[in-house]
Amino acid sequence: MVTVKKDQFKVKVGNILNGTSDYEDIELIGYLNDVKVSTSGVEPQTEIKVLCRIERANHGVIVHGLLRSMWAGECSRCLEPAKGNINVEFREIFVTEPDLEIEYQLNGDHIDLTDLIKDQLILELPAVPVCNFGCRGLCPICGVNRNETKCSCKRINNSPFSKLNELSDPTR
Repeated sequence: MVTVKKDQFKVKVGNILNGTSDYEDIELIGYLNDVKVSTSGVEPQTEIKVLCRIERANHGVIVHGLLRSMWAGECSRCLEPAKGNINVEFREIFVTEPDLEIEYQLNGDHIDLTDLIKDQLILELPAVPVCNFGCRGLCPICGVNRNETKCSCKRINNSPFSKLNELSDPTR
């Protein structure tokens, strides 16, 4: 089990704020708990890598870069494990008095990227994960995984419009 360290995504930005440095390039690697939507998520033992540049802005700092990790979940078609990569570019601003809908909190001489990372990961998680694009899913009649076994069940048309087919049948 991976222990999630407190403040692992905290970055000092004092040199940028006081003008000693115009920017700073950083690379952070860490882990987070509770990054999930109903059907997929980033497991706590999954590495999260952040490559970013922090630059001075009028009332704070701008952070832009790339976030990489992996997601896991259950295939919505066949119920087998599904997984995929997350590669997302981001650009966000940190200020001392943020509008929390569009900005992040600048805390003195440091920023904590945890909320930004969680937000970006959650936005990239699939709401309907699939194990692969061509997944055939489960048979709705017998329940067999059609990726592994071919079933001979007859397809039942439960559509309320199926009676319309009888109207176009010339043998009636």
